[in-house]
Amino acid sequence: LTETDIVSIPMIFFDGQQGSHLLNYKYNRGSRVIDLDREWTCAQLSLSSAFVKRECFEGLQFDSRLHYAEDAQLVQRILSHKCTLGVVATGTYLYRRRSVGERSAIQQTGHCPDWYLPYMRYFCLETIRFYTDEYGYVPRFVQYTLMYDLQWRIKQEEIPSGVITEEEKTQYLSLIREALSQIEDGVIAVQRHLSIEYRLFAMKLKYGCLPERIVRENDLVLRIGTDTVFKQSDCNCHIEMAELNADSVMLEGRIALFPQNGEREHRIEAVLDGKVYPCEAVDDRRPLKALGETVLTYAGFRVTLPLKPKSGRHTLWFVMHTDGVTVRPRTFSFGPFAPIGREYTSAYYLKNGWRLTLDDERLLIDAQTPGMRRQSERAFLRELWTKNRHGAHKAVLVRLAIPVLRALRRRPLWLISDRAAKAGDNGEAFFRYMREHHREIDARFVINADCADYAAMKAVGPVLKRDSLKHKLYLLLSDYVISSQAESEIYNPFRKHFAPYRDILADNRFIFLQHGVTKDDISNWMNRYNKNLYGFIMAARPEYQSILDGRYYYTEKEVWLTGFPRFDRLYHAEEKIITIMPTWRRYLMGAWNYQTDRWTLAPQFSESRYLEFYSRLLTDQRLLDTAERLGYRIDFLPHPTIVPHSACFHADERVHMPDPQDAYRDVYARSRLVITDYSSAGFDFAY
Repeated sequence: LTETDIVSIPMIFFDGQQGSHLLNYKYNRGSRVIDLDREWTCAQLSLSSAFVKRECFEGLQFDSRLHYAEDAQLVQRILSHKCTLGVVATGTYLYRRRSVGERSAIQQTGHCPDWYLPYMRYFCLETIRFYTDEYGYVPRFVQYTLMYDLQWRIKQEEIPSGVITEEEKTQYLSLIREALSQIEDGVIAVQRHLSIEYRLFAMKLKYGCLPERIVRENDLVLRIGTDTVFKQSDCNCHIEMAELNADSVMLEGRIALFPQNGEREHRIEAVLDGKVYPCEAVDDRRPLKALGETVLTYAGFRVTLPLKPKSGRHTLWFVMHTDGVTVRPRTFSFGPFAPIGREYTSAYYLKNGWRLTLDDERLLIDAQTPGMRRQSERAFLRELWTKNRHGAHKAVLVRLAIPVLRALRRRPLWLISDRAAKAGDNGEAFFRYMREHHREIDARFVINADCADYAAMKAVGPVLKRDSLKHKLYLLLSDYVISSQAESEIYNPFRKHFAPYRDILADNRFIFLQHGVTKDDISNWMNRYNKNLYGFIMAARPEYQSILDGRYYYTEKEVWLTGFPRFDRLYHAEEKIITIMPTWRRYLMGAWNYQTDRWTLAPQFSESRYLEFYSRLLTDQRLLDTAERLGYRIDFLPHPTIVPHSACFHADERVHMPDPQDAYRDVYARSRLVITDYSSAGFDFAY
């Protein structure tokens, strides 16, 4: 009890995010007392997962100016007494996390003003000031902790407009630079969860310039003083798509180019069995940005290579020519649509008589031999069972069942859906059509079991409970996944634990029916490298052309001008009703929960111009008196994202709030007039 003032236990996430906290590595050596001056990478920020001596709180209280990291600030003060941390590896703190993934968490919190200036002033810089006053310097364990938490700021792509002013943005960046100036280069360099491009960006913020660049034989090197901080050869060759055909293999991917001063010429070549093949240059995608600055650009490539049947094994790697040197990336990495990955060494992809695997720094393509599928699968299942990662044992059972279920299947299987908790969109319209006209297809509708539309859709045809084992099993067996929504959970309900199913998911075909006419540029979200759509449904020729001309990277093969299925179900039944239908505002939302299909509200929602404007409109006496005199009713039906929070709006008692379960076609049918801001609902009503 005299060795330390604070003892922490491992933090485990559940609900929207599952798994272990990033900082749980400090428990790997078991329960002990850590000397933070020696093991300074053992950061502790959470107070809720720790036990603290009561006397340590004397004179301390949470800083009311902080809405983020208020507990972390207190923890750093307590650690200053002895610079030790007790860890109990056998304990568990269960932490409900509703956000889905690291980037979405950054985006959600980044829409709150308190994420910015108060955090920098009253946590980061106040902690630095405290230790400087107490010790005359900032210990490395404090530097490491601050840098660990700063990484979420460093990784933020843009500061959303309207959250803080331009002047506040300037102050915020200045405060980040001030904090980085107190963090040693070595502390930045060893951050476990900050990739090299972001570490370099942190260095650039700290020093105001990029490190020195040196050309060496077969490499480009960046150096600070005498320390090499980056090698171009450390950039992975990232494979995004791979297709095995009977006589060829098509590969598409990218190699990172960073950081750079001015333009650099580059070309990429594939080396297959020692023979060099030039790659086609592909548009370099959207660059990776941090705080509005480009920190990484990509050299995109595509190549189709000949494969000779019965030729045994092909070996393949890539080289990049840049700045007069030839650089071979040391390793491969793989995107979510690649059929293999680095998660398991025995992962494989078998198709059209060929097997694709990874062997350290090479891709291997083997001609299929008798028993290869069985041997490859046996090795993969053995590794899944032995490593026993999250869901691995269940994956073994699923993979054993898949061949049997495929053999028993008699009809093509299509999974169709709308929102997680609501039908009534293009998915429902298409499902009804399939049930009426194409019973030769086994079409099944996917929706939450606890929502009002579940029973209604079950009356139409077979329904799968979203996220159930049966849903996931059927998705692996399906020929097409068809939805009006495009969240990744639609075509990958395994979320980040999809590695055991990479080879199966790679052959899935996802068709996006859309849930509104695309009138704005949504290429950052819906581009091919983010969604890899098999089919992208369009309702109008200008919309169709905008997808082909924009940075979506689709061709006429994937973009289909058919009209929306729900258009076939529109009808007329006008009443004297004026429906006000505003869309949502992303910057006013907090976290999204996939299970409930709901967003929380950001703190600034209650004081937003959005809420104020529509509350004033819905209580405007001139409007309401005139509508009443002329025999009209005013309906208010905001976007489905806002509907759960409709009570936040002030509305006159004469304003009618339609049932949220009302089908939109019924709303359009009965409305004499629809008023919206910039929702694509206007297109349906006009049609």
